[in-house]
Amino acid sequence: MTDDELQQPLARWVGEIEDVARLAARDAAAARFLLGNLVLELGRTGLLMDAHAFIDRLLVGAQQAPDQSQALQEYLQELRALLPAPDESGGPGEPGEPVVFH
Repeated sequence: MTDDELQQPLARWVGEIEDVARLAARDAAAARFLLGNLVLELGRTGLLMDAHAFIDRLLVGAQQAPDQSQALQEYLQELRALLPAPDESGGPGEPGEPVVFH
């Protein structure tokens, strides 16, 4: 086999792996957006009575996932920072301005 013949399957495999990585990143971003905004909305409306405690429990659980612990903790801490203080109602920002988690 020549170098060109060897490079063709390799290039195809690399392309397939890149496609899978792009799809995984897209799905992770969508899940992060949906779940983050769901927790914020439930906390803001009072349906999730103690969103801070909920996130604290998730942070404890994140420590038990060593392969993803750092990413999970950063995500949850970003989300927690957007929640209103437990003694406040509503969310941060100006009245009528919705908080969106990205």
